[in-house]
Amino acid sequence: MTFQELLGEAKKLNCVESRVQQDDHFEIVVSSDALGAAEVLLRSYFGEPLKAKGVPPTSALSAKARAYGGIQANQTMYFRQGAGGGEFAFLWPWGNGLSITVKIMTEKK
Repeated sequence: MTFQELLGEAKKLNCVESRVQQDDHFEIVVSSDALGAAEVLLRSYFGEPLKAKGVPPTSALSAKARAYGGIQANQTMYFRQGAGGGEFAFLWPWGNGLSITVKIMTEKK
């Protein structure tokens, strides 16, 4: 699967809000009911998360994620080295426990 194919599959996720849909940056909000499908898709492309939910980020991961909004212990971060640079995905659960922001993007240079 290519990065563009990943974005195409991500567009099929059941989202409650679409924020950004560009070739290098995709961002939607899904309900907690759709989280499982999002995780399956991201694992099929990235493999296991670089930083799993519930695990505090290391200083190196915090620095790597800073340009994309950062990473906290309750969030998930995926990473893959692509042909054109790093590719990322983040799952950011909302405080209400009902929604999750899904961000997929290529590395900012």
